[in-house]
Amino acid sequence: MNSVYLRIFIILFLIGGLGLGVIVVQEFQTVRGRAVEPDITQTHVPKALTELEENPLIEKISYYSDKYGYSIDFDKSYWSEVNGMTPGKKDSKMLSFKLHDQFGRASVTLEAHDQNELLSVIATEFALGKDDLDKVVSYVTKDKKANLTPDENLVKTERIVRNGKDMYKLTFEQKMLRATNEYYAYVLLHEAKYYEITAKYVNIGTSPNLAESFIDSFVFSNSINSVKAVTDTKVTLDETKITELTNPSVVNIWNVYCTKLKLVHANRLKYLKPNYKFCSGAKGSGFMISKDGHIGTNGHVAKIHPEEALVQGVLYGGSPELDQFLIDLFRLETLLYNQEEISQDDAAYYVQYALLDPLGTNGLLKFVYTLLDSKSLVIEEGESKFFVKLGNEPFTVDKEKAKEGDYFNAIKVTKDVKEAKIVAYEYPNIYSPDAIIRKKVTTGTDVGIIKLNNNEKFSYPGLTFGDINKVREGNSLLIIGYPGLVEGEATKSALLSYKSSAKPTVSKGIISSIKTDQDGRKLIQTDASIDSGNSGGPAFDKYGNVVGIATYAVDSKSGNYNFLRSIEDLSGLMKKNKIQVSENPTYTDWYGGLTNSWNGYHRKSVKQFQNVKTAYPIHPSVDGYMSDAQDAIKNGEDKEGMWGAITDKVPVFVLIGIPLLLLLIGAGGIVFFIRKRKQNPVQNPPPSPIQPMQPPMPQPSNQNVPMTNV
Repeated sequence: MNSVYLRIFIILFLIGGLGLGVIVVQEFQTVRGRAVEPDITQTHVPKALTELEENPLIEKISYYSDKYGYSIDFDKSYWSEVNGMTPGKKDSKMLSFKLHDQFGRASVTLEAHDQNELLSVIATEFALGKDDLDKVVSYVTKDKKANLTPDENLVKTERIVRNGKDMYKLTFEQKMLRATNEYYAYVLLHEAKYYEITAKYVNIGTSPNLAESFIDSFVFSNSINSVKAVTDTKVTLDETKITELTNPSVVNIWNVYCTKLKLVHANRLKYLKPNYKFCSGAKGSGFMISKDGHIGTNGHVAKIHPEEALVQGVLYGGSPELDQFLIDLFRLETLLYNQEEISQDDAAYYVQYALLDPLGTNGLLKFVYTLLDSKSLVIEEGESKFFVKLGNEPFTVDKEKAKEGDYFNAIKVTKDVKEAKIVAYEYPNIYSPDAIIRKKVTTGTDVGIIKLNNNEKFSYPGLTFGDINKVREGNSLLIIGYPGLVEGEATKSALLSYKSSAKPTVSKGIISSIKTDQDGRKLIQTDASIDSGNSGGPAFDKYGNVVGIATYAVDSKSGNYNFLRSIEDLSGLMKKNKIQVSENPTYTDWYGGLTNSWNGYHRKSVKQFQNVKTAYPIHPSVDGYMSDAQDAIKNGEDKEGMWGAITDKVPVFVLIGIPLLLLLIGAGGIVFFIRKRKQNPVQNPPPSPIQPMQPPMPQPSNQNVPMTNV
């Protein structure tokens, strides 16, 4: 590497704070977490479509130390320990962690000091007194100031209570890429030990939430083994039935979109082209809300604001065209501020180096926002297309088309994957220059509606909505969706097959609280797990009705503190767009078929399942349930028994009608006979008339027989 360029790079760091560096990027201190931000639900097209790389299975890693009294649990899917230690008991004085690039830019370091070090600090530097925390912080501050580089400065020290812990927060400024960026150190005491936690992160996106939540999960105790707890996650039969009923109506959504960058007066700016275009994609969940193919989801799944797409592209890369824009921009900066030209290869190296550091990434983003705010850079929405997985097969990708940049045709439309279009959304632009630079508060709900291109005229099984006013704290909830962490991978060495991504995941919890957002709209707080990809998935009450939509997630060791948008938000958006919620025949037949099957009336269920298959041929579950019902009938398990077998061959109306007809004919004959008798009474025959006695026939005379008088 040319030494001249290296000196240029160093100078760029030293002159930070000038010109464009005066912008202060907004720090997001909201509850928006893993599920709300598209950068977490996002699967970037250039990488995902060519490699089909999915996030690994959730794997909790634990470090703990009896000597230093700490316990740290972290999700390997999000964080990695920089030194690559083996999980388990480690009496390590220092631990450093790095957030995986696909989730942002952040690093967290814990430095622990035992009792002897604490006493040494207090006794050496100060007289023993009442408030040892103040003394320790004074010592730490003095030590840190002595080791700051010329680009760093300690600007603020404040005592705070955080997550129930009394501590000091030290705010440092560091100049990089002509921008001034902040990072933080926390100092706390616990049982004759003191700890320093340093956090550096990009101030845009979910990096702050993930880093700060990770810090809050640290446990400091002398009895480390006693802090663990186990959550009951058993699913009862009723919950199983709700899952069977609603699963076929929950879908996986892939939003592929492109964004355009336009440079005003680009002809006057060396290196920069007039236009840049980059494409990406976001995955989420949704659920059917009408028989016509309308699907409810989150606003941030249905809509990606162009500024948001740009930020995600800078944070997570994967787009060659956007990478080229950053390289060209860096070359222009160097020319303007140092009057020297830098080669493209060297600029690419420096940009990559800056992106590896959270503070360097902050510097690049601040410069980009300066261009946006001054209208020197205009960002516009490009093409977009939705793909919805309905059946039992996962998304499939044509790698050749993806490599050629034909992303909209790279995802294959199959019998299980259909195209859709956006209908409506409500989702505030938290990435606008007003929100980032001027810290303008953006409020609003986060719901959206897309519609399947229903060329086949299917009747889709739209779900029924519940009443948010009837749910109570402590009521159970089921959330169904497609979290990316358990989608599986395409590689043979992966634990989960990529085909498993076609199957939704069910998480169970309770309603922890009913709260309101800044606009007074209701939010459902729950301890049910929500992760990347769950965004837009439905939450069901005990009746199988949708009451909420998975939207926000907060990471915490002490438990899950996640939030659902109320179904009222989606109902309001549907009303504005004249979309009716009504029970439809497909869902009714599916419900009836399952109910008959659960109750043992399998012949009845088969008929209803057949109706479902006719109305919605690609129903993902009906064939399996129909086959099970038919097997039960063959095994004599149907409650209707022989009568059911006969009715399968002879219609019921025939079996009942013939005896009924004979009975009617017989009854009619009797009635006719009775009526006939009343009209013509039947009499006994008259007695025979008395006939006069006939004289006896004369007998021949016999002279020899004498006559005797009586």
